[in-house]
Amino acid sequence: MTQRPSAAPWRKLWGGVFVSACVAFSPQVTAQTNDDDEVSQMEEVVVTGSRIRRNEFTSASPVQIIDMDRSTLAGLIDTAEILQGSTTAGNSAQINNQFGGFVVNGGPGVNTLDLRGVGAGKTLVMLNGRRLNPAGTRGTVSSVDLNTLPASIIQRVEVLKDGASAVYGSDAVAGVVNIITRDDIDGFVGGVQTTLPEDSGGAVTSADFAYGFSGDNFNVLMGVEWFDREGLTEGDRDWSRCRTEYLFDPVTGENQSTVDANTGLPKCWNSPANDYVVVQSGEFAGRWIRDASVDCVGVPAGTPCTPGWRIGSVEERKFNDPRQAEAHTISPVERLNFFAFGNLDITMPGIDRDATVYFEYMFNNRRSEQNTGPKQFAPRIDQQSVLAQNFSPFYDPTVDPVTGRFDARFSELPLLLTFRSDNFQEVDWTRALAGITGDLTNSWDYDIHVAYGRANGSYSSRQFLTDRVLNMLDVVETSPGVFDCRINTLQNSSSNSAAPCPLFNPWAQIGATPGAGLPFPQEVIDYATSLETGSTVYTQSMIDGYVTGPLFELPAGTVGAVLGFQYRTEEIEDTPSSGSISGNLFGFTSAGVTAGDDTVTEVYTEVEVPILRDMTAFQDLTMQLSGRWTDYDTAGDDTVYKLGLNWQIIEQLRFRASFGTSFRAPALFENFLGGQTGFFAGSDPCADWFLGPAGTNVYQNCQGEGLPEGWTGFTSTPEAITFGNEGRLVPETSENLTVGTVIDFPSFGLSFAIDYFDIQIEDEIALLGSQAIVNQCYNLSPGQFRAAGTVCDFVGPRNPADNNIDNINDSYFNINKKDVSGYDITVRYAFPFRAVDVVADFRGTKIETWERTLLGDVVEDLNGTSGLPDWNAQFDLRADWNNWTFFYNMDWIGEQSDYEFFGIDPSTVNFVLDADEVFYHGVSARYNADGWSAQIGVSNLADEEPPLYSPELGVFTLNGAVPYTGYDFIGRSVFLNLRMEF
Repeated sequence: MTQRPSAAPWRKLWGGVFVSACVAFSPQVTAQTNDDDEVSQMEEVVVTGSRIRRNEFTSASPVQIIDMDRSTLAGLIDTAEILQGSTTAGNSAQINNQFGGFVVNGGPGVNTLDLRGVGAGKTLVMLNGRRLNPAGTRGTVSSVDLNTLPASIIQRVEVLKDGASAVYGSDAVAGVVNIITRDDIDGFVGGVQTTLPEDSGGAVTSADFAYGFSGDNFNVLMGVEWFDREGLTEGDRDWSRCRTEYLFDPVTGENQSTVDANTGLPKCWNSPANDYVVVQSGEFAGRWIRDASVDCVGVPAGTPCTPGWRIGSVEERKFNDPRQAEAHTISPVERLNFFAFGNLDITMPGIDRDATVYFEYMFNNRRSEQNTGPKQFAPRIDQQSVLAQNFSPFYDPTVDPVTGRFDARFSELPLLLTFRSDNFQEVDWTRALAGITGDLTNSWDYDIHVAYGRANGSYSSRQFLTDRVLNMLDVVETSPGVFDCRINTLQNSSSNSAAPCPLFNPWAQIGATPGAGLPFPQEVIDYATSLETGSTVYTQSMIDGYVTGPLFELPAGTVGAVLGFQYRTEEIEDTPSSGSISGNLFGFTSAGVTAGDDTVTEVYTEVEVPILRDMTAFQDLTMQLSGRWTDYDTAGDDTVYKLGLNWQIIEQLRFRASFGTSFRAPALFENFLGGQTGFFAGSDPCADWFLGPAGTNVYQNCQGEGLPEGWTGFTSTPEAITFGNEGRLVPETSENLTVGTVIDFPSFGLSFAIDYFDIQIEDEIALLGSQAIVNQCYNLSPGQFRAAGTVCDFVGPRNPADNNIDNINDSYFNINKKDVSGYDITVRYAFPFRAVDVVADFRGTKIETWERTLLGDVVEDLNGTSGLPDWNAQFDLRADWNNWTFFYNMDWIGEQSDYEFFGIDPSTVNFVLDADEVFYHGVSARYNADGWSAQIGVSNLADEEPPLYSPELGVFTLNGAVPYTGYDFIGRSVFLNLRMEF
């Protein structure tokens, strides 16, 4: 393709992030040559992050460049894996396909990007320097879904590692990611890539095809990419196939997990429910399992006994239904992308000015699904019901005539596993953009574009309907020994189903071994369930323009400036299924309609002032100023600014610093989310509290609430409540400081940079999560526990009848302060070795502080806890020899531990809440020929498994693994890549 040449020194290119000298130290876009000078010399590129054109070495802000060639050599063929695996994002868990069974912003199957661990909503993702529109399903869509971005069209990614709200808008709090598309395709280009794990499950395949053509004044690129990720199931890997309690003696290391009485091995706890009956109170209270040897002969009168049944101990109850092995650890996805880019150089009639008209069009279809295992069905059956009196094996008509048999609390819950819990999503995402850029005068340029984006998604799952379940439980005796659903006997009644209500005996489904009961009746599925489908539409319209050029001359150089505006509208409309809206889904969440919109008007400016040049100790001293006025219909207006200082002391030494403020208005879903209720999926922090160290806060608080010794946790699930909070939320504000030093020795091919960053966010809009809320409440000191103004305000009281927490309010509030600080380190060494050109790169991030302050000024230090490793780093070694490229890469993930957070000495407990550092190694080789290349490689050479955690203190895990998405769940894999150009 041809490119329109730059017409003025202040022209903004298409790209997007303000690149610093750190760019020079990242892997190069092009392979090194045998020329000694070219090995150590960087290609001059013009990037943004300021809209003022400048050389990458003269930037005041640190940037990491992610080179697609390096990613390909490392075996990465998915945009989400490439971006989420960057060191800037590597100190926190990212939302990807490992979270398929959880409630996440954007819905299951979404892949988002979170820099510095402060939230995906605070990271701006752009394409060619222009804002992208979000995609996803359900009512919490707000971030760009990385599924929409085909990796085959990406040339490089520029990650601005400090805030840029003054330059790009309110959501650029933690940084900006700008994806630069290829502009070098002339003719046909295509390829196939595949990753094949050594063990079954998790294979990835993609194929792409593009065609570029150009003329004297135009170029066009069109292409398509298909991507398919096979699901990885719990049964595919040993570490997830049987999740034990993971308990070990802290001195001897002896496994102390519960032993399964049926196998003699540590007990598996994979299944969400099991084949047994819970009788909740009365003389039969307990958990009953089948036992054919029980005949009740000789049992004393008045002793509860049921032939064929007995109370089962936890050691013998089954918690590993074979169908759970089909549940997804990594959920599958299939994507189809189409893209078209082009530009046309023109001369504006009558004014003799050059201009370029450009367009971008992208379409993405994503189909994803998640199997979370067999669906649990636990109908509560009252002992007074006809169904229980005539079918329950625990009904005893010989009751105490004084006290009676029918205690209102006496009910049964047959815990049944039914059909697969499959969730499906399909999202169509579109983005269309057109603009014009050109000469305004001999020295001033302009750029203006309009864009429209739309994401249309649907989501569905099969659910039991409450009214149908109640119909099945409401049984009448129509004649002696003949029973039927009451609804079937009512004259002119209609159950809104073509099939009549079936007579259902839940006790017949209980089996002695997992899945050994009768197959769940199809007539019950046909009658009592429905495929519930919701829809989500998110639209974004935008017009953005600016002018840029020199203002005047100073002794040290030209003062350049930018003046621009942006007008943007965004709208969300999420309509859950009718059953969800009406609250008619049995044992499942309910949700209201989420509908809202916002309009944003912004004006921004940038100025670059050269202060000193070509003086002793001041080879170049430049100051950069930017400011932005933002007005949201929903949140009002504010002004933010950014100040940058770039000091080139000598040729080999540079100092840089920047300080900026931000103003982030509440996202649409944070304002307008329809009321959602659900069941708390976590654990009670007071479970087995009496076994813990007596001095801990949890021990004292649980004891103080009067919980008995022997309390093992919730016997019924608390209700979790989530709402948007329009009118009660205020915008977040933040400050972002970076200070860094660059040392560069081009003649030796050695470069080094270290940058300190500190992000402080006030009034953060937070959804802490029900588990975190409960954990933090019970982890308060006894003097603060349950005090007004603390996080305990969101935790409902315990019901004195059963000691369960009634509800947890997990809505959006301005309750949070956050402080994240640390260091980015980059080292690059490029040198020729005889006929081989060698490049070594190191990139690492060390987090010093990751703190958040909740209500009551209680500061949580989460740095180094699960999901937030304080260190992550990458090392690459590349060698180019003739037509061959050899590549070695190592990823390092630091230790993680939750012992200190909970105030626990690990030598005193038998559960595991820490993970050692992990190293992943990979190698590859590529042969480059005229018109084609072939590559083979191996990732995770040592076949490292993810570290595991004990399910204690409510700590969240991913199938038993530490909840950090940088770990490799797949295992050792071979990857192949074949590309052709013609």
